[in-house]
Amino acid sequence: MGVAREQESEIHRLCEQQAYSEAVELTIELYGEELARFTHAVLRRPDLANDVYSCVCEKLLKSLPRFRWESSLRMWLFRVARNECMEGLRSRARREIPVSQPLQPEAAQQERSRTKPWLRTDVKEGFRALREQLSPHDRMLLQLKVEQDLPWTDVAEILWDEPAPPTREALEKRAASLRQQFKRLKERLKALAIESGLINPEEPTGTAAH
Repeated sequence: MGVAREQESEIHRLCEQQAYSEAVELTIELYGEELARFTHAVLRRPDLANDVYSCVCEKLLKSLPRFRWESSLRMWLFRVARNECMEGLRSRARREIPVSQPLQPEAAQQERSRTKPWLRTDVKEGFRALREQLSPHDRMLLQLKVEQDLPWTDVAEILWDEPAPPTREALEKRAASLRQQFKRLKERLKALAIESGLINPEEPTGTAAH
């Protein structure tokens, strides 16, 4: 992330010069692709994910002049994306059937028995199909830790639910809790993968998260 830090410094310099259009353009060039992947991985509906990504870009345009640079711009953008994803899910749920809900055990078994998409795809696609059964929070956790490989304290900060900023102690406590959630999530994915025939029982647990 050395290059990213240098580019963030350049964005900061542009903001100090009030060259906000250039700063926004460079920010989207730097982080737009991974933010778009994040929204699509969490929401699993291209139309909703595109709307949410547009909201993130709009918030960037409006808020960058007031950004205090007390955290990295990347961290702030992921937190904005996380909040916009949750708001998108709530808005869609008020209008129609919820976008994504974890299947109950019996329903999940019936769905797997009927479609078994992993039998028609490679292993990677099979795991993607299994992720469809996860809650948005669990998909966020996987995306931030597995795909983005963020430190646990960064993941904890992005997923922080309270309006007030966390203390360092609270952040570390939340990070420890998320590590336990992640461990259980990997175990659940491994069990589902074994059940579906994607991997054998001797497969290392870590592969279930990828």
